[in-house]
Formats: sequence, structure tokens, C-alpha cells
Amino acid sequence: MKNFLLLLFVLISHYNLPAQECEAFAPANVGTILKYNTFNKSGELMSRYSHELTEIKNEEGAKIFEITLTTYDKTGKKIYLNTYNAECFEGNFYMDMMLYADQNKLANYQNYDLNVEGDFLEFPRLMKTSTRLLDGEILIELNNSNNSVIKITTNVTDRKLIDKELLSTPAGNFNCYKMNYSLKLSTGTSVETKNITEWYAKDVGIVKTEFFNTKNSLINYTELVEISR
Repeated sequence: MKNFLLLLFVLISHYNLPAQECEAFAPANVGTILKYNTFNKSGELMSRYSHELTEIKNEEGAKIFEITLTTYDKTGKKIYLNTYNAECFEGNFYMDMMLYADQNKLANYQNYDLNVEGDFLEFPRLMKTSTRLLDGEILIELNNSNNSVIKITTNVTDRKLIDKELLSTPAGNFNCYKMNYSLKLSTGTSVETKNITEWYAKDVGIVKTEFFNTKNSLINYTELVEISR
């Protein structure tokens, strides 16, 4: 009888393990604001951003994070407001590709209607350097009252987990996943490709992003400078 009860306890404990818990690269508490500064390669301030977690909800087995992304110029003047989602589902984390769109470019079309078709980038549970990471794409179609249509496509490809490392920024010290990928921005008249190195921390999100040209020369970088809770 004791052996049976012990076996039953082990089985119950096993099935109560958080097998479906994912490493969420998003704040854990509603109201948290992540503040970022973008600098050019010389370290001069170019712009500012804030990401505020406005809601966490559960839908059809998924834990969904709703985040407001605000873009500011270097003086702190608000120039654009956008939203994106992230979610945990079946142990994996997914990031809305809207996060990877060029917010400064979108700010030029605030009087346009947006139609968006896009993927969620997958971050598998317990990622390793050998883990295959899927590509992502988002198409943003902008329409105005004159029936002018502008299409902006953003592609994220060649994603690789490089390592885990401790990263320090003005906001603190963070245990991060360091990742590389290629970012391509296409419009009707131009194509721009950048190589990206990015650091992600659990219960935070992106901690730092470095942008390089195709010759791997640094263009600019964005880093987390403050967390407000």
C-alpha cells in the first residue's frame, strides 16, 4: 500500500510539473514599462522607445501579452504609437513580427490605414545552439484616401542562437540569449538588408540590439536603459 501511494504521488507530481511553461521574453507584470535608447555608432542619441505591458490574458490555451510600443525622437517628443502581441503556447514563446517593423518609417504614414499580414517568430522552449529557428515575415499595406497603396515587407531570416551570456546595460544585469539574424526591409522602390545581433532576457524581452550593414560594420544600437514597474 505504501509503495502504491508513493508511486501515485510520483505520478501526480510528474503531471503537475510545468511542462508547458515557456520562457517568456516579455514582462511578467501588467504596467511594466521598458525604456530604450537608440544610439549611432559614435554613441550619439538618435531616438527613444518604450514598451508597456498593458494586458495579460488567456485564450484557448495561450497566454497572451499585449504591449504598447511608443516611439519618441531624441528630445522625448512622441512621434508614433503602435501595439504588438506576444504569447506562450504549448511551451513555446511567440513574438509578433510587428515588433521587427521599422517604427520610424511607419511614423511617416500615420494618416494611412494599415492592413497587416504577418507571422509570429517562434522561440522554442529550452533553446540550444543546435535548435532550428524558423524565419518570419510581415507585410504591411498602407492605404490613404487617394487610393495610394504602399507595401512594406519585413523578413527575418537565418536566425541562430549564439550563446547565453550576462549582459549589462544602464537598466541592470541580465542573463540573456544572444541571437543573430538577417533583417530585410522591402518597399516598392528599395530593399535594405541588415545583420542583427540581439539579446533577450526572460521576463523582460529584448535587452539590446546591434544593427550592422552587410559588411558587418556597426550602424547603430538600441539598449534597455530603464525598467519602470
